[in-house]
Parts: sequence; structure tokens; C-alpha cells
Amino acid sequence: MINWWKTNIGHEESDAICSAIDRRRIGQGEISEAFEKEFARILGVQYAVVTTSGSVALYLALMAVDVGPGDEVIIPDRTWVATAHAVMLTGAKVVLADVEKDSPVMDVQCLDALVTDRTKAILAVHLNGRAVHMDSLREFADNYSLFIIEDSCQALLSKNGSGYLGTLSDMGCFSLGLTKLISTGQGGFIVTNDINCYEKLKLLRNHGVVDQFTDTWASFGFNFKFTDIMSAMGMVQLSKIFEQAGACRRVYDYYLENISNLRTVKILTVDFDQGELPLYVEAMCEDPAYFVDYMRSNNVEVRNAPPSISYQGYVEPTVSVSNSWYFEQHAVYLPSGPGQELKDLERVVRLMEQFETKESNISGQV
Repeated sequence: MINWWKTNIGHEESDAICSAIDRRRIGQGEISEAFEKEFARILGVQYAVVTTSGSVALYLALMAVDVGPGDEVIIPDRTWVATAHAVMLTGAKVVLADVEKDSPVMDVQCLDALVTDRTKAILAVHLNGRAVHMDSLREFADNYSLFIIEDSCQALLSKNGSGYLGTLSDMGCFSLGLTKLISTGQGGFIVTNDINCYEKLKLLRNHGVVDQFTDTWASFGFNFKFTDIMSAMGMVQLSKIFEQAGACRRVYDYYLENISNLRTVKILTVDFDQGELPLYVEAMCEDPAYFVDYMRSNNVEVRNAPPSISYQGYVEPTVSVSNSWYFEQHAVYLPSGPGQELKDLERVVRLMEQFETKESNISGQV
């Protein structure tokens, strides 16, 4: 079976973990601090706060700007459900926005109709490395005095020309989950250039204190700390980050070069000129279920793109989300990831060509 995602984790990571344990660096400590500093350095920001997951990163970022009951937060309908859940955990209301017609990212032009006197923040999701139009969004948010938090969990090292996604707003959130550019199994980051947000995030992460030996509980918080064990693994992964990014780009380029002539499956393009980096290779097809079944029956794992938030019935959209639903009904993920081997990609392409031939024969008979 060729899995839909394959990453690179090897002996260097396991050696780093063992070394941390041997040195009794187990809880969050100096290795985690070094991990934060290196992550911030690579992205060119002042501060980075490591935590237990990308989902928690989103939740902490919302809490850091005091989002809570009675508030509303605008998110795109096309996103992983963690974006909505983070808002719900604060007690705020999720407000869904449609995505652009040609790209599954928030359509900034439709946001006017969603703002109320309760709107407090916008969660801009750079889905699969595709950039929300941040210049327009910042201008819009400034007009309404709204916070912007970037959900960059699928956009590490992706750019929009002017800088790395996740660094262009009040705070940016990243994931270190298994199917991300770099991984520690679980984990996440919040980055910011705002010292007030940074100080508040550190308190929220650790029951309202920075140092456990304290005479005062400074604020509300909880235990969202990371560990030096996983930070040791993360430091090794960070040392490979540009290599991993190059590998993801090569996987995307291979598909683009070899299946661009197919009619049944079309690659969903990204803007490389602006620096966008696709984490996954997304394709659009008329009958995703049939295509996925065909590939899996030949031991190639192709997966449907996750459903839109509105599809789940958690949140009823107040405006049309027709563009979002189009992407939901036609998008699939092809085998991706920095660990995919050329021989496997060649096999995937051959099967896609066979699928096209089969479909053409069926159409001819009809």
C-alpha cells in the first residue's frame, strides 16, 4: 500500500529523544526553550510559544485576545474542524465565511456581510499553504478594529510574497502533527511580535504562572505545556525543514508535470511565484468516491479532502457557502509528503492514467 502521507523520521530523532531522557530533560525546560527560539528565528518573528497541538495553539491565541462568551469569530467554511472547535471552546460563536471560487481560502470580499457588533476576531486559514489575501484582510480588520489570528497549521514555510504565513497578523498558529512539514507526533506553536500577547500566552499555557515556584497565581490558565523529550525530536526536524520543504515541492512538481494532460483528475494549483508551498497535493475530479475506490483497490491510498464545517451541522452558515461546497464535493488528496519515493509516485501516475483510459472506454461505450 502506498499511503497518502509519508514523512521522514529516522535515527537522528530517536537518538535526540534518548539523549534528552539520559540527561533528565523530560518536562518542558531548556530544550523546549531552544526549540522556541529556533522556530522563531526561522520564521523571523520575535516570539514563539510551543504547546501540545495546533488545536491548542488556536485556542490559546483566541484566549490571549480575550475571545469568550458573547463574542463572534469569523472562520472559513473550508478548514479542518479544529479551527471551529477552538472557537467553540472559548464559548464564542463561529461565523462561517465562503471561500474564493478558484481557491479554498477565505474570500475577504464576502466578510462585510458577516460582521456584527459582537465580532471580535477573524481566523484566517491558509489551507494547504494557500495564502489568504492578507493585505486586504488587514485593511478590513483595521476598519472594524478586529484581531486577526492566522491558522497556519498547514502552511509552515509558505509565503505570500511579503513574508511567511503565520507572521502577518496578531498571532499565527502552527501544527507539529504527524501529517505536517515537520512533526513531533503531536505539538503546536503560536508565534507573535506582540510582547503582550507573548507574556499572556506563557501564562495561559501554565496555569497562570511562568515559574511553578510562585507566591501568586497571576491569571487563569491550564496545563498546555510541551516536553523536552519531544522538543529534542523537534530540533532535529527543524534542522531538516528546508530539505523537507524541497521534497514536498518536488512531489507536487512531479504530479504537475506528469498528469497535466489528464481530463478526469486535475491538480489544484498553487502560486509558487508568491512563495506558496503545498503541504498536500490536492486534485479535483468529478466523481471522487469512484476515483478513491479505484486507487485503493490498487493499493494506493487516495483520500477525500475533509468536509466543510457547514456540512457537519455544527454551525449553520448565515450566507451562501457554495464555493466551499464545490471544493468539498470534488477535492481529493493524492499520495504526498516529503518521504514519498519516486518509484511510488511513478506507480500512482500510471494508475491515474489507467483510470483515465478506463473512464474514456466507458464513456465511449455509453
